[in-house]
Amino acid sequence: MKVNFLKKVDIIIENLLQSLKDAEQMIWTLLSEGTVNKKSNFHCPTLGTTNNNKTYLRTIIIRKVEKNNRTVVFYTDTRSKKFSDISNNNNVTFHIYDAKKKMQVQCYGKAITLKNNKDTKLIWNSLSNYSKKNYSSSLVPGKKISHISEASKLVKEEAGFLNFGLIKFFINKIEYLQLKKTNNIRVMFSYKGKETIVKLLAP
Repeated sequence: MKVNFLKKVDIIIENLLQSLKDAEQMIWTLLSEGTVNKKSNFHCPTLGTTNNNKTYLRTIIIRKVEKNNRTVVFYTDTRSKKFSDISNNNNVTFHIYDAKKKMQVQCYGKAITLKNNKDTKLIWNSLSNYSKKNYSSSLVPGKKISHISEASKLVKEEAGFLNFGLIKFFINKIEYLQLKKTNNIRVMFSYKGKETIVKLLAP
């Protein structure tokens, strides 16, 4: 009787672990889909940076996901505050909430900034002229202006390229919250090398 009970417990635990592994795979799939599906909540997460003991939040767009090395890539203006924030403190977080799926995902890790190199040049050359205009303003992002027309002043393409940069975010931890009518589920996925450590958390 005791042996049968223990076997049932083992099966329950095994099924739970498999379910959690499936959840982690689902998150990475949704992140990847977010690079191409503009209607996905995973297309535009909220990025958090810290500088001088202050936290700053902004919406960014996921451009590339590399699951093998757990990396997410964003484009940015090198003159932006997030670029300088990460240069000073590379600990970053991004947050996603999907109301339809009733799920929250928070990714933690470290980021690096890239500019004026082969990688940025290759991507810059692939951008449309319309997209390049996002990095070709003569004004620094966030600069105070007197009239909206001031923001329409553009620099030449070569100068625009120097304003174009990448943020590579190396994820070392994902916190996942699934809301349910009963028994919400909260899980932490931590990465150490190739190992994934799974921990159930109190919702």
